[in-house]
Order: sequence, then structure tokens, then C-alpha cells
Amino acid sequence: MLAYSSVANIGYIVLGVTLANPLAFIGAVLHIINHSLMKAVLFMSAGGIFSKMGTLNIFRLRGLPKKMPFTTAAFLIAVFSMVGLPPTGGFFSKIYLIFGAIEASAWVFVAAILISTLLNFFYFFRVVEFSFFKPYTKSDPALEQAGETMKMDEMSTSMLLTTLILSAAIVVVGDYNGEIVDQFIARAVPGF
Repeated sequence: MLAYSSVANIGYIVLGVTLANPLAFIGAVLHIINHSLMKAVLFMSAGGIFSKMGTLNIFRLRGLPKKMPFTTAAFLIAVFSMVGLPPTGGFFSKIYLIFGAIEASAWVFVAAILISTLLNFFYFFRVVEFSFFKPYTKSDPALEQAGETMKMDEMSTSMLLTTLILSAAIVVVGDYNGEIVDQFIARAVPGF
């Protein structure tokens, strides 16, 4: 799943560059920043979950928010940004890309971004639904067989702190996207 989303996100970046207009190029550069943050949080969360739960099988991760609440929060922020929900950074970079495609009258690219966003929503929703919203029950045979308990047991402090800082950066990039674009990205874009 994470590999597919990398392919899709690299596609967004290439799309922004190939449209060859300032809005799309800004969207591409902003998406490079967002993708690096989102993917780092997702991989670190997955690694922490695997180290504590011993599996990444979504059917065996029920009740994860009780066991790893901070990891869950960081993972959800990254997922929201991957899907492109406001106020995360992923939302704003996709908006720039969509407006850049509209400016170039590249309606196929607008449709591709929207369809890809819907696909992102559906495959991440499945993980979130089973892992976070299906409650852990003592009668769950998969968990009983593994002998897992649902006491709080987060990943290592250094890994958790890094993950939380990166997930906060996702929100900061979303909240301050205008300043980031004006102060850094737009200066490098000719004609903006």
C-alpha cells in the first residue's frame, strides 16, 4: 500500500513539472515537501506498529488506538494528508496541482488527480477502519491466539518523538502553506 501511494505521489510531482505553468510547478515542489513528511510518518508508524504488534495484518490490529494512541494520531495525520484533507499539507499541494492543470486546460490531469485521491481514500480508509475503529474484544480469536494484550505500549521514545514532530510538520506546512510558497517556493518559479 505504501509503495503504491509513493508511485501515485511521484506521479503528482511529475505531473506538476510537466504542466509547465507556475501554479502546477509550485504544487509539485510543495508536494515534494509534503510527500517526504507524509511518507516518513507512515513508514515510521508502520515500523513502530510492527515492532510492538508483530504484524501489519490489518485484521489483527484492532484496538490499536488504545495500545498506541500517539502512533495512531501521527498515522492518521499522515493519512489525512495523503488523501488531501484540509488543513494538512497534502490538501494544499493537490489544490495547487489541480489549479495548475485547470490553467493548462489539462482536464484529463484534473480527473486523474481526483480519481487518484478517491483511490487513496478507499485504500487508506480500509486500514483505518479495521485498525482503529473496530474495537478489540477478548473474544477476538486472532488476538487471543497471538496472546496479545491491549495495554498501552508505544514505540521507542526517540522513534515516537520523531514521528510526532514530522506529523506536526504536516499540519504546519498545511497551516503556513501560503508563507512557504511566498517566501521559498515562488522565488524559484519564473513568472509567478
